[in-house]
Amino acid sequence: MNINDIARESILNPKWYAQSTATEALDDIIKRLSGTMPEDQLLQLAVPIYRKIAPRPSTSKKPTGLARFSPFAAKKDTRYYLNCIYITEDSIVASDGATLLFGSNAGEYEPGYYDPKVRLLLHDRHWAIYPDFKRLFATPSKIIDISDGSKIKHDGELITIEYGGMQFNQLYIERVKKALGGLPDTAKASDLGLMFEKDGFIAFVGRLNT
Repeated sequence: MNINDIARESILNPKWYAQSTATEALDDIIKRLSGTMPEDQLLQLAVPIYRKIAPRPSTSKKPTGLARFSPFAAKKDTRYYLNCIYITEDSIVASDGATLLFGSNAGEYEPGYYDPKVRLLLHDRHWAIYPDFKRLFATPSKIIDISDGSKIKHDGELITIEYGGMQFNQLYIERVKKALGGLPDTAKASDLGLMFEKDGFIAFVGRLNT
């Protein structure tokens, strides 16, 4: 048994690979313990350790599935329903009150409230009353062109957009940029904030009043 055997057993991500001195040390410990205890016991001992020390995979690629929505869900918010990804028969949405990501559910997911970390169903749709996020789409807005970069300020790899005297949090804009795989050429601006549409997804940054 070696570090690769343990990597394959890790349910978090079998594609993770060992590069750090910590994983090298674990590999050495496994070699020393091999033959001194049953292999299944050694595996039970080593896998939890590997999960903690294994390098995380690159986050540069555009996330897919419900993982795309996870960064938009709130964390430990008193508005408990925002701590989940909310799915209806035809929609998927996640919001922390300042940003929101909306997409379509083509019958792939059962309606209800999902844990944003493990993306598993926690509660059925009757567990809480989710805010009427679709009202954002009906709010009067003006299309603005951001393709020429005149309204975009770069700060390293982060982006800030200024419009109508409002400066939108660059971390929020970066969250949208990553979820959509890049910002579109235009955005819809309203009194509530900015809306971005790309590839069937709608992202919002502003004041949701949820």
